[in-house]
Amino acid sequence: MTDVAIVGAGGHAKVVADIVKLDPEASLVGFLDDRQEMHGKTVLGLTVLEGLATWLSRRDTDDCALLVAIGDNRTREAVASEIRSAGRRFFTAVHPSAQIGTGVEIGEGSVLMANTAVNAEAVIGQHVIINTNASVDHDSVVEDFAHISPGASLAGTVTVGRGAHVGTGASVTPGVVVGEWSTVGAGATAAKDVKPHTTVVGRPPMAIDKRG
Repeated sequence: MTDVAIVGAGGHAKVVADIVKLDPEASLVGFLDDRQEMHGKTVLGLTVLEGLATWLSRRDTDDCALLVAIGDNRTREAVASEIRSAGRRFFTAVHPSAQIGTGVEIGEGSVLMANTAVNAEAVIGQHVIINTNASVDHDSVVEDFAHISPGASLAGTVTVGRGAHVGTGASVTPGVVVGEWSTVGAGATAAKDVKPHTTVVGRPPMAIDKRG
């Protein structure tokens, strides 16, 4: 049995907590959140214990695995880096309804939510979110800290770069590369490569923002 603490206590953390509760090998001990006003409150019947820095400074918490349940990709990356620097281990959460194909790789700290499908020989990086009803088809790669939103669909041999976000109900056609820290807007169809640090929306997709 693995003790697990969830970092974050917002809406996304609630969904993640429900997944961890379904894992027979996990024991959920509570939430960690840096917001002082949250300490001592209960979320889904579990206590918000303290801030992350305080938790990491204690030696009696060394054996507890951590799962960063923060939806914002850049914030999740920063928090995971802090935890890794402290030498702590991460928990990976997969909902029992998720369909996992042959040869799939799933990196530490990632979350696969209810009714997701990850098909043969796809690779899911570290601290990735594959959200409710999303699908990742064969031989696709979703790099670290990316987020595939509810109902989004990646066709085969797609690459989603580090920290990229594929919005709710969006789709990416076969072989397309979605660049690092880019966004495919909700409902959009990416039928050609999306440059890094770019946001595209609509069908056909139109770039509306690029950050270097």
